[in-house]
Amino acid sequence: MLILVLHDGKAGHLSQSLGLAKLVREQNEFADIVTAEAHLRFPSFKKAARKWCQSNRLWAQYFTRLGVYTYRKWILQSDGTQLTPRLCKPDLIISFGGKLVALNVVLSRFWNVPNIVIGDPHKIPHSFFSAIIRRNVKKHHDRNNNHIIRTGIALSRTERESALDSGQRLIQQSLTGQRRYWSLLIGGNGSGYRYNKKDWRQLAEFIRQCSEEHGVYWLISSSRRTTPESERYFRQCLLDSGAITYVASGIWFHEDQQGDVMAFLGAGDRLFVTEDSLSMISEAVAMIKPVVTLQPSKIKNKGANHVKAIKYMEKQGLLQRMTIERPEHFQTLAPKLSYEDHCLRIAEQLDQLNLLHIGRGHQGRQIEDPISHSTPAFTAPH
Repeated sequence: MLILVLHDGKAGHLSQSLGLAKLVREQNEFADIVTAEAHLRFPSFKKAARKWCQSNRLWAQYFTRLGVYTYRKWILQSDGTQLTPRLCKPDLIISFGGKLVALNVVLSRFWNVPNIVIGDPHKIPHSFFSAIIRRNVKKHHDRNNNHIIRTGIALSRTERESALDSGQRLIQQSLTGQRRYWSLLIGGNGSGYRYNKKDWRQLAEFIRQCSEEHGVYWLISSSRRTTPESERYFRQCLLDSGAITYVASGIWFHEDQQGDVMAFLGAGDRLFVTEDSLSMISEAVAMIKPVVTLQPSKIKNKGANHVKAIKYMEKQGLLQRMTIERPEHFQTLAPKLSYEDHCLRIAEQLDQLNLLHIGRGHQGRQIEDPISHSTPAFTAPH
């Protein structure tokens, strides 16, 4: 079984799509995963593309050959082998995000293979998808669609055992094994969250206070969403407050410092994540450790689906929410339904839709390429 994950280059979208692909792979020993980064050549074509993708199969071929999308980074995830940019026929297509939902439908129809979209299908009829993974927000037109799978969590590409191993190696090779470590993943403005200088100062002071009270040291990572200015200012706040003394290791996105965020998740006894990034929160929750999300002083649209998803995980006991300005005592979390159990529920529904065990015996077959309408020089990977 070959799974094609389409993504738009956004780390959060890729993480959730890979999380779903890996969930399928866990249920199918024959499964392999390939990713393709794709972009609309002309962003103004976005709405038109969603209409074109509903045309007949012949038009789907022209849709791809006209160059409406460009492709980048065609990589076989299992061993990192670089493939040609031509599209290899998969057995299942997965994507997240409105920019690629039309391409998902086009390739599914061209190859006549099942497809899954995570999130909003953006007015494309549900009949064009084999399954739709949506948040726990029920809408009236979803009620009679058994191929809509609702979940309160965001799937993650985190591989827990691998992260734990990486964390243990980090402690043995680069850190002091006798110390306790907490990990902090920092995002930035987005999803209605806005950070100001006061928030960064308070976060640095929070780190210092926790270290002095609990005797812990910190593993801190910024991210793509953290602006260069915010990252520099926060690091200065760490110096000014004296919290830098308790920072054992840092990965600073804009300083191009090398590091493994998964190792930080594996090494930390307690995981802290700023609330703006649902993908980072899901990566932390997937570690099955105590997770604390941190809110800045300004949050717009508190009723948005993003916040609803976090509130759902809080209600389920998967995480504890705090404000940076007024941190609370840490709670002992007792999940009503674990992250793994949520994943199993999704897998069960995918199995009912016959999407887990398809495409066996694809090795060595000839593959039609919708871009050149020819047979590529390579065959599907084992």
